[in-house]
This record gives sequence, C-alpha cells and structure tokens, in this order.
Amino acid sequence: MAKKLLEYQVEWEKLVEQGNSKYNTLTHAQRVWLNVGSLHALACNGGLASFFVNTKEERYKETIDNLRTLRLAPIAAIVEEVSSLFPEKAQPNNIRERSNLWTAIHSENEEEAWFLTLLDTFDQRYFAQSQQLEAKLLRHIARKVFPPTKIKDKIQTYMRENPLAYGLLAIPILLLWALF
Repeated sequence: MAKKLLEYQVEWEKLVEQGNSKYNTLTHAQRVWLNVGSLHALACNGGLASFFVNTKEERYKETIDNLRTLRLAPIAAIVEEVSSLFPEKAQPNNIRERSNLWTAIHSENEEEAWFLTLLDTFDQRYFAQSQQLEAKLLRHIARKVFPPTKIKDKIQTYMRENPLAYGLLAIPILLLWALF
C-alpha cells in the first residue's frame, strides 16, 4: 500500500529544518520535495497568498520549475498567475516586506470583494488539482528521495549478516540474485 504524505511527517520535519538552515546542502530531489511540499502545506493553511507571503522570490521561482519537473505544468501556471499580482512579478526576500507588499496590493483594490474573489478562484483552481500534486509528490518522494533498495542488495546484506543462512539458502538466493 502506498504511503500518504502524513506518513513522511518525521522526515518532512527534518527536511524543513535542514532546508531552513542549510538549503544548499539538499539534493535536487530533496529540494523538489521541500519546495512543492511547502507550496502545498502553505496553500492548505491559507491559500496560495500564504505561499507568496511566506516564500522568498528565488524559492517560489524554483518551486515553479519543480512543479514542471513533476509534470504539474497547470499548477505551475496557476502559481505564475498569482505571482503576477505582485508589481513587476517580483517580491522582496524579506518576509516583513513581502507581507507589507501583499497588504498594500490588497488595500489598493477598492473593490476588495473582487480581489478576494480573484484569490478564491486561484485557490479553487489549485485545489481542483491538489490530489494530482499529492500523488506525483508522493511518487517523487518514494522514487527519488527514498529510492527502494534493490532485492539484490538486500540479499547480499542478509548473507553477510547471517553466514549460516548462506549455506542453507545459497541455491535459491543465488538463483534470485542471478535474475536481478
């Protein structure tokens, strides 16, 4: 049975901690998980606006690339559309400045209901595809971040750790080993 995102919670917390302190030490696979996972977590916790207020510019641009890596171009397009709400499609790297900018953008819209409806529309479009995002992110985590150990490696480890079993199971193990 396939794992759920919640079942990776311990690993996720370690990844977030490492990403916050030593982002450059993460592998590409870990960065994809961190960026796309952060997008999803923030969107679930406050909509796509939350992602932009809480994410540095270089990270959200990398997140867009990561979405494309996972073949989630429609979601990448939605994230790009939301980014267009920021002047010149750029946002400050300081969270306080981003928050102030978002507040200014929000308050500049005299018809606040229209602006909130627009944000709601982006969120609805995102959540309509969020199951696909979760499935592809889980597949990425399972295959790239925690790739399965080949049976050949498991057999070799078992034989090293259990020398008596080697004599008893040598023939079937060697046959399996030869197949892989």
